[in-house]
Amino acid sequence: MQTATNTAGDFYTAKIRARYTLSNRSSLDEDREALIDELRICLNDPRSATPESFEKYGVATLVEFLSKSHAFYINYALPSLQRSINELIRSEPQMIILERASRLLMHGFTEELTNHFTHEETYLFKYAMQLSVGQKTTAIPYSLCQFRAEHGAFSVDIEKVITLFEMYRVELAGNMAYRIVVQQLENLKADMDLHGLIEDQVLLPKIEKLES
Repeated sequence: MQTATNTAGDFYTAKIRARYTLSNRSSLDEDREALIDELRICLNDPRSATPESFEKYGVATLVEFLSKSHAFYINYALPSLQRSINELIRSEPQMIILERASRLLMHGFTEELTNHFTHEETYLFKYAMQLSVGQKTTAIPYSLCQFRAEHGAFSVDIEKVITLFEMYRVELAGNMAYRIVVQQLENLKADMDLHGLIEDQVLLPKIEKLES
């Protein structure tokens, strides 16, 4: 008989699998299944996430993970967070400052994140894939050095959004809508931190080796 913990774990694994598995089978399937297990472990316990946990995966698997994460954030995570914030504002109509500040911050955060992802998908990921299949001489005119020089312009700071809502922790502690927003922000930050670790400490060093 399955325990509640096992059931919850199976459900969480199913959600991760739905997020990353392609509809058509490919040579990446074996890697993908192993990656899904690793992601489940790391998202359940962020302290367990290390670059070494993901170094065994190829460039194609990592790029697929990062690209699907982008789609997940833009198409699901951020709209879901915004709906929760809207529900909180409806439940606390007197919070005019919170309403205005959250609207401005979420608009800026979403725009920054979209620009950040567009830049990576347009240049870095395509460049990485070409290098990974041995197309070094015909790769798009790009380099890791150029990526690092340009990428700083695409700043994404979820901490600003978290800090705004933490200011109301005492005042709104009893509001269920508020607790939902805070939990979603914590989950999103943990997810984005793992995304950043895999990109910065695993994929970029692999690209650097391919360039040499």
